[in-house]
Amino acid sequence: MAVLASAMKMLNVLGVAGCAERDKDDVVSPASRPPAPKRTCETSKSMTTPSTVAGTPSSIAISSSISSHASLRRGQSTCLPPGHWLREHERFAFTLEDLDLLAVYLELSKAPAERFASQKSAKLILAMLRFLRSLDIPVQDICCLLAHASIYFKDIYPVIGHNMNREELANVLVLLVFLAHSHVHDETCQLKVWHRLFFAMPLHTHRLSLARARNPLAACIIAGVAWASTRNWRVSGVNGSSSINSSRSLLHVGIEPMAVQPDLATNLFGDLYTGTSVPLLLATCLLAWQTRPTADVKQVPSGFGSFQFQYLLVWFLAITADWLQGPYVYELYASYGWSKAEIAQLFVAGFASSMITGAFIGSVADAWGRKFCAILYCVLYALACVTKHFNIYGVLMVGRLLGGAATSLLFSTFECWMVGEHKRCGFPDNLLRYMFGLMFFVQYLAAIGAGWLAQCAASSVPLTQFSDSIWYGGSTTPFDLSLVFLLTAAPTIQFLWQENYGEPAQSSGGEDGLSQIRISFQAGCQALTSDWRVPLLGLAVAAFESSMYVFVFNWTPALDSCSSGTPPHGLIFSAFMMACMCGSSIFNLLDTAILPVKVLWPICLTAAVSLAAVAASLYTTYSEATIFFGFLAFEACVGAYFPCVSTVKSQVVPEEARAGVYNVYRVPLNLCVVLLLLGDFELKTSFAICSTLLMASVAAIAIVGAEPAQRVEQ
Repeated sequence: MAVLASAMKMLNVLGVAGCAERDKDDVVSPASRPPAPKRTCETSKSMTTPSTVAGTPSSIAISSSISSHASLRRGQSTCLPPGHWLREHERFAFTLEDLDLLAVYLELSKAPAERFASQKSAKLILAMLRFLRSLDIPVQDICCLLAHASIYFKDIYPVIGHNMNREELANVLVLLVFLAHSHVHDETCQLKVWHRLFFAMPLHTHRLSLARARNPLAACIIAGVAWASTRNWRVSGVNGSSSINSSRSLLHVGIEPMAVQPDLATNLFGDLYTGTSVPLLLATCLLAWQTRPTADVKQVPSGFGSFQFQYLLVWFLAITADWLQGPYVYELYASYGWSKAEIAQLFVAGFASSMITGAFIGSVADAWGRKFCAILYCVLYALACVTKHFNIYGVLMVGRLLGGAATSLLFSTFECWMVGEHKRCGFPDNLLRYMFGLMFFVQYLAAIGAGWLAQCAASSVPLTQFSDSIWYGGSTTPFDLSLVFLLTAAPTIQFLWQENYGEPAQSSGGEDGLSQIRISFQAGCQALTSDWRVPLLGLAVAAFESSMYVFVFNWTPALDSCSSGTPPHGLIFSAFMMACMCGSSIFNLLDTAILPVKVLWPICLTAAVSLAAVAASLYTTYSEATIFFGFLAFEACVGAYFPCVSTVKSQVVPEEARAGVYNVYRVPLNLCVVLLLLGDFELKTSFAICSTLLMASVAAIAIVGAEPAQRVEQ
């Protein structure tokens, strides 16, 4: 009776209750109807709707991208009120009617909306509803399946629900529909199909607390099927047949292994990300070899090889620890269940911490010692890695603040130690440029390798709850690996490096640090008013680099929103770094006779077009390939941008006011980043704004680039 009441409530919401009253027996037991033509479910590279040939439906081809965007059918509406949280996800619904089904399913299941309201969870359930419709199952039968599943869930959630995160909660709701589908219908799809389409994130069954379940049988079946789904197994009848006979008992479930054979295209090229990474790696290696750093001296001084080893070993350990954390920061916070707005606050906190400490950290390192501050970097970043295991917002915020301060130390202290030690040893100045080339070369290689390493680490152990607020495995594993690199770097610095300090300023006139900052800022403002090219270049810098910071925050949710499963974030991060290295290498291969300002505006234009393509895809098709290749093009532009803009700034900004001008440049940059991140814009809106900002940088640089020829003549 509970199932009948739940099914009737769903049908009333959908406006088909009259039909349900006539055929209530059919609603409760579709198996009692006259046998329908057999429907089968197969896997292939595409998905088609059922078609009838000579009265028999053809096999249904189901794509692994079944949850990608589909245009809503015209003439349909939803009963959800405006502003309902599910309306934000209507682009993932096959029909607007599915939003009503999902809303009632959650209501009958007593699933708390605050724990379910995430894009991944809603997308997964809506993809499951679309899948059921593709099997040509009538809406009355779908209501029956959801009604059965809601009864199962209400019995299980009070006991084990508090141990589930949002993604696991959605997986359980889909899994229960599969059990109801197997229980009610004669013909069912094999579990391997459901696993390929929906169970991209395996359930962590040891958290289900089976001993305390009020219905141990149902809980054990859920645990068994979930465990089987992680091994590509399928559920079958006890007699070994490929379908489950209609039965009122859930005991008629057996498990047998079923290997999922990849098709030829997958064997040859892999998925989108793997297939792209291989040729991109080859191009990166070729360009890196062409632009590898070379020394301009005939004979290397004695002791330079030892100095080179001491610095580059420490630099590799330190920068790898930083890059390892990049691919999974957003993914970890999302796995903990924090909303996009809350994650944005964490990102802004880290950005603000780096910005504030960066204003004085160089002076602190000069006074306290570069070696000491390098070890301090390892300590602060190690503490930040430890905080990632705590699903407590305040602890995560502290971790972001520590990470921001550590990043400032990384990109100032290590370079300062290298320059100071180079001068102390009396090595030639042309070898200093060679060391900088090696430093950036190692940095890119470490970033590429760190992405692959993070991908392997995150995939090795599932995200697992140790206690109420402590987690391990999954997206926390790259941070543990980063911790290992940091704990290795600290003693290496202690034993290999000598302490060095900054030289005292000769022209400070006894002014303290704050007074020097004030004087530098005043000099920067004066330079802005004396030459109109300086503020225009600052506008271009703020527009491009703020778009880059917004990209760092948004690339993970953008690819998640268009992918049928969980994308390989580490592999994607490595592809981004390879594209960035390719862009930098291409710029270094350009003829030195070409003015950098003439190269800078095409770089910004290409970046603007790339993000415009991403925004257009998010507005229309949600094409995973378009978004990914747009991001790769943008990263290539980032790689070419930094060496190019550094040269342009050295030509435009006066030397005596350089530090002050660069500090002034950071004001509009920081303002844009904070507004774009805390504004909680939709992804498509955010990328559209970034594309507009980049077009503004193109205009500003084009105006600046029109001036140098006239000045040379004067």
